[in-house]
Amino acid sequence: MAMARHCLKTVADVQRPALAALWPTIKRDSIVLDLGANVGADAEELTRFAMMGAAMARALFHIERPRIGLLNTGVERDTGVEAIMRADDVLRERTDLGFDYRGFVHGDGISLGSAWVW
Repeated sequence: MAMARHCLKTVADVQRPALAALWPTIKRDSIVLDLGANVGADAEELTRFAMMGAAMARALFHIERPRIGLLNTGVERDTGVEAIMRADDVLRERTDLGFDYRGFVHGDGISLGSAWVW
């Protein structure tokens, strides 16, 4: 990650790049971002990861309005670490980002294909 950031640089306003992987599900492949590469990402960074994942879904899968989920320890709105709960608030408020934000999901939601980007 450090070498990629040094050699390739980042897009404007992106301080932390996110690793991305395709994850097979029972419905279709999903895109999973971060993959533990960023410990302690804040709400702003998590929001940017959602935006980057949506852009990747548009480019790879030609999905006009990707479904985005935020991986969390629970699906309740008062569950999880503060940064994830704040990112959830931001993603719910920002309807102008060009994707369908589905809220919190459990880890098993990835394999069930609840959203296309995590």
